[in-house]
Amino acid sequence: MLGLALGAGAAADAVLRWRPGLRPVAIAGCAAVLLAAVAFSWSERVRGANADQADAVRAFGAAASAALADDPDAVLVTVDYPGYVALTTRRPTIALDGLTGTFELQRDLRDRGAACTLEELGATHLVTDAPGRLAAVPGHPDRRRQAVSAWLYDAPAGSLEVAGDPLATSPAGLELWRLAPTCG
Repeated sequence: MLGLALGAGAAADAVLRWRPGLRPVAIAGCAAVLLAAVAFSWSERVRGANADQADAVRAFGAAASAALADDPDAVLVTVDYPGYVALTTRRPTIALDGLTGTFELQRDLRDRGAACTLEELGATHLVTDAPGRLAAVPGHPDRRRQAVSAWLYDAPAGSLEVAGDPLATSPAGLELWRLAPTCG
């Protein structure tokens, strides 16, 4: 959206430098871009599929908070929705999405791997975002594995294993699992 606004402004500025008499056309064009952006935001971001996701993530946050009620020191690791997860659970949240973490976290994931990095950070629970994202661990029918990447470096960072059943779920596919990363 910001790029759209800046692009329209830059285009209008260029047109007005070239032909100052086109001011009404440039203003009308910028207004049309603004209205289109507002319409898109309303239809797709506020009322569209993302609104449904937001409701499901809020419901997941309530279920996860209830599941974590007896664990005041829980530290969550999430593969997606880190802002929503942190906001709705009110728990420290480590983001593995590569968009919101820190450069240091991404470097540690690349250099030390997920298990060592997350053990040091005290991670106790994993939030996954899609049914079937967790792969079965061959020879262990009760265990699942989440592949982890250091997205900033486009490098694999190993995997995390969970066992048993999720502690909380949501209609959007979010699942909360107990995690015990071990550096080894």
